[in-house]
Amino acid sequence: MNPIRCFSAILVFFSFSILLAQDPPANNTYQTATTLTVQDGSCTSQTEGDLTYASSSNNPNYLSQDCFYGYDYVTEYAAVWYKVIVPSSCEFTIETSAVPDSSSVSDTVMVAYTLSEDVLTEIDCDDDGSGLGNFSKIELSGQTENTEIYVMVVEFSDVNYGDDSRLGTFNICVFDPSTLETPLIKSPLLSYYSNPVGNRLSVESPYEIQSLSVYDLAGRELLTKNPQQQKLTLDTYSLSPGIYMLNVKTELGQQTVKLVKN
Repeated sequence: MNPIRCFSAILVFFSFSILLAQDPPANNTYQTATTLTVQDGSCTSQTEGDLTYASSSNNPNYLSQDCFYGYDYVTEYAAVWYKVIVPSSCEFTIETSAVPDSSSVSDTVMVAYTLSEDVLTEIDCDDDGSGLGNFSKIELSGQTENTEIYVMVVEFSDVNYGDDSRLGTFNICVFDPSTLETPLIKSPLLSYYSNPVGNRLSVESPYEIQSLSVYDLAGRELLTKNPQQQKLTLDTYSLSPGIYMLNVKTELGQQTVKLVKN
């Protein structure tokens, strides 16, 4: 009898994963800039941008000393690009803001350029001009109709401190202020009392107040009223201590002021 030999086979399974690099956004360079539609009067809609996976650039020619303090220390930074066709009024405003309820960036910088023979020339830049936190806003006038203006958006800390941990989404829009049906009135439209604010805020205007809204510095609307009257008292009990923006729209225009809640 032949001996029976028993063999046990041991199957070893190997598991592995392939890490796929996330593609950068399509508008990662000025050559592939996203064209923004110039809206009439104000921003009625937003375009969402994303710096999260933007690949790094090390071109110092894109950095403005006026808006990127200390940029000489930065060798790489993430950027996305937009393009605006100058309207017939030869002016437009472009601004960024937070994306509500998301991992949004909180501090943008924008630089605007003209392009000629593949050379970008800076014409303006802004760091915190939007009036809503640390978001940027550029107002251009006296431009040539139908020319292309290129706009670069970066996150402040990424450029100035090499910190890319804050990269994320943001909103951007462009509008032609000359097409406002009712011009923005810069003279005072309202009176408000108790600022710093307690649990109530009294607001009064010589004109009928069509709408009143309170926003936090990230651009989120926290309170809103449509009083259709000249005087009202706003209950601010639900607001936590901090800084807010109050926007009041009347039949003659609108005004935004800063509120401090105790």
